[in-house]
Amino acid sequence: MLTREAFRRQTAVTSRLKHANVVELLGVCSLNEPPRAVLECARCGDLATFLRSSGAPADTATGDERNVRRALR
Repeated sequence: MLTREAFRRQTAVTSRLKHANVVELLGVCSLNEPPRAVLECARCGDLATFLRSSGAPADTATGDERNVRRALR
């Protein structure tokens, strides 16, 4: 779990990301523990489900895709 300061830094960076392919940070609830980030809904669902259903063989995935798949196991 992130420390409060690490969470603050991460959400500060995330709040500046504006791209059609990146889920937007809508707000932060930090009055209670643990603090929570409020994100927009992803049109195509969550990343784990997308990667598991994409059908691409693991050996043809890009380095980033392999790292994400490895992290989701």
